[in-house]
Amino acid sequence: MLELEPALPPFTDDLVFPQLGAAAHQPGEPWFVVVRRLDESAAGKIARREIFGRVLAPADIRQASATVLDRIRLVQVPFWRVELSIDGFHVNLTSAPLGRGSIGIPLPLMSSKHRSGALMVSARSAFPYQLRVPSSLSRAVHVGIPALELPPEDLLPEAASDTPARDGEIVDCDVPRELAERTAQRALLEAVEPAYAIYSKYEPRVEAVTLVRYPIYHLRYRYDGEARHLAAEDCAVAVSARTGKLVAAKHPSGARAAAGKLRRLFWFK
Repeated sequence: MLELEPALPPFTDDLVFPQLGAAAHQPGEPWFVVVRRLDESAAGKIARREIFGRVLAPADIRQASATVLDRIRLVQVPFWRVELSIDGFHVNLTSAPLGRGSIGIPLPLMSSKHRSGALMVSARSAFPYQLRVPSSLSRAVHVGIPALELPPEDLLPEAASDTPARDGEIVDCDVPRELAERTAQRALLEAVEPAYAIYSKYEPRVEAVTLVRYPIYHLRYRYDGEARHLAAEDCAVAVSARTGKLVAAKHPSGARAAAGKLRRLFWFK
């Protein structure tokens, strides 16, 4: 791995997510924690591979004049784990053949569904996590970063646990439970309802909600190369300290990076 000598202004050692003070949401629910399994060295390799090894990474991403890395940070990010179920039906049209010809008669076809599972909703709005619905609940096939999933057996009560929940930076919560529930319900409804139907009726219901501190390794980087938008861009990669999987990522534009690589290709020819 190429070591980058910082040429851009370095990151300060301040908190990644500043404390909110009076603006922080003070939930009444008990906190649960998740045990960290991944060490900093392994997380750093995963994060750097995501930054430098992507197909759509800018051609100059490794140059010291273009990229500067922050140190990797362990942060305890608050999440609402919302358990939901959804029931309902939808009606589509199908075609029944009329005699032996190619002409068919349109007939309504009703299908019903039941799904249940849990969605993880970030309880800190500034954390760059995009809510994704697990594939077991969704009708669509997703690519890219998978949904963050947390089985109930991984949850430990903070008050009765020896887990070092205060290990790393503690991130304040600013998303109330009611908003998290509505967000989860809307996401599940959009994932289950068919894109094309003449009628559909589905009703998501919240079954249980848990407030969780989830350990995440967070690596910021600043990019000021050929694929930047207007000025230097602050980007980041977040890796689960439980599973080692990518949780969130913000990178320079892949389209601008691809255009830059094409320019280089034709320039050198």
